[in-house]
Amino acid sequence: MDQSKIKALAISLEQCAKKYQQDDDVRKLMYALDDLIDRAKNMQINCPVDHVPGDYFFTEKNCSSYSDLESAYSKFKLQITMEESEYDDLIRWAEKQKEEIYKK
Repeated sequence: MDQSKIKALAISLEQCAKKYQQDDDVRKLMYALDDLIDRAKNMQINCPVDHVPGDYFFTEKNCSSYSDLESAYSKFKLQITMEESEYDDLIRWAEKQKEEIYKK
């Protein structure tokens, strides 16, 4: 797993969340992610994790109103739950789909 990429995504997620720290749901999300983000920033995630808390805050709470936060969370979650090659394949596929959609 790419430790530097994981660390960068964790920091990016934290920075994004700080913009919305007045929102109680965002604070709760970050509290739920605290251990994983700490491990990521200390480069201690060496294999894919089985569970990343936080989906609830986007599906049932207010966090989905912050698209940049949702994007940062999704990128972080994908990176730490997938093998590097799976992640890269998924990103390539998504970029190809995006190109196809916007061509039309």
